[in-house]
Amino acid sequence: MKKIYVFLLMPFLLVTCKKKKDDCETKNFGSLKVAFGAFTKRHSIIITYPGAANAREKIVPIGATSDTVQIPPDVYPITISSLNSSGQVVDQSVKSTTIAKCQQSDLSVPF
Repeated sequence: MKKIYVFLLMPFLLVTCKKKKDDCETKNFGSLKVAFGAFTKRHSIIITYPGAANAREKIVPIGATSDTVQIPPDVYPITISSLNSSGQVVDQSVKSTTIAKCQQSDLSVPF
């Protein structure tokens, strides 16, 4: 019976994967996955856009071991921080990463 369910789900999974690939092609984005060493802290991911004076911040809740953001292809400085209960930075790391269309880049921090 399990084989029948898997067989029936395969076309759905293939269509879903194809749709995600088409989305990144049309919308021109890649993915950045950030892994955290401590899931007992809140984290902040700040993506600074090249050649612009603006940045995007994503606050990741306590309990998350990683998070993924979608951004246009380019080279970005990424600031990853752990935050205390008041939202102040405890630990911080600044890394540079290249985002390619429809590809995933991975970063990790020990905190």
